[in-house]
Amino acid sequence: MAMAKLAMLQGYAVGIAGDSNEPDYPVLMIDLPTGQVGWHIPQKELQGQWPEYHKQWDGHNLQEKEYRIREFIKKT
Repeated sequence: MAMAKLAMLQGYAVGIAGDSNEPDYPVLMIDLPTGQVGWHIPQKELQGQWPEYHKQWDGHNLQEKEYRIREFIKKT
C-alpha cells in the first residue's frame, strides 16, 4: 500500500480492482511504465481510500510482475 501511495504521488495510475474468484481479496493495481503490477490484499487489511481500477488485468504472473518491478527500479 505504501508503494501504491508513492506511485500515485508520482502520477501513476493506481486503484483497487475486484476479483470475482477472490471477493475477500481485492487487487491493488499499479500501472508502472514497465507494465501493470498488482497484489491481492485481504479486505480487512486494506487501509485508506483507493480509486477504482478500471483496466483489465493483463494476465501477468508473479515472474512478470517481479521483472516489471526490477526494470522500473533500473530505469529510475
